[in-house]
Amino acid sequence: MYADFNYFLKNNYQFTTISAHPGQGKSILLAHLVEYFFYSENALYKKDIVLLINSGTINDIIQNGLSLKDWFFKEFKFAGVSELNTYFKKNPKQIRGRFILIIDGIDQFLSNSKYFKTFTDFLFGIEESNFIKIVLGLRVNNWINLQPAISGSAFLTSAWYKGLFFDEDKNTNVPLLNNEEILFTLSRIEGKTI
Repeated sequence: MYADFNYFLKNNYQFTTISAHPGQGKSILLAHLVEYFFYSENALYKKDIVLLINSGTINDIIQNGLSLKDWFFKEFKFAGVSELNTYFKKNPKQIRGRFILIIDGIDQFLSNSKYFKTFTDFLFGIEESNFIKIVLGLRVNNWINLQPAISGSAFLTSAWYKGLFFDEDKNTNVPLLNNEEILFTLSRIEGKTI
């Protein structure tokens, strides 16, 4: 999965999805990928800016009576990702790294048709850019529901990276752990050797 994620980061794709069933480790995988590629001592992309938005962040925004646009402006002084993109297209010398937006754990919001439309409108509003990359952690059912919107846009279709390991039958790109990997992981958590 690391080589696959690195391929996405190095190439001209703007969007990718970590798609799996509940409990298969999407959020943990995203955390490991962020640590490995952006924050570890030997990280390949230390100059990139990473913003992780999860359901807790979105709940806080809603409870504080803000829209995502209001929150983004408050935090970044841009009215949204598209305005951020436009600014850096006009001022390329200001770019120090890419902007990596990771959106995880928003499945309960996407089951609401109003939020689903808001989210798809957000995706349609993103312009082509080599400065912005967007990573979505989604359950399989939401990934399936999102695909018609993606395939209805030539830009989204060509800019979306499904991954080298994408199981078309299961609509997932997170491989299941085998018994050896499960035992290894449990032994690391417990601090015991196998």
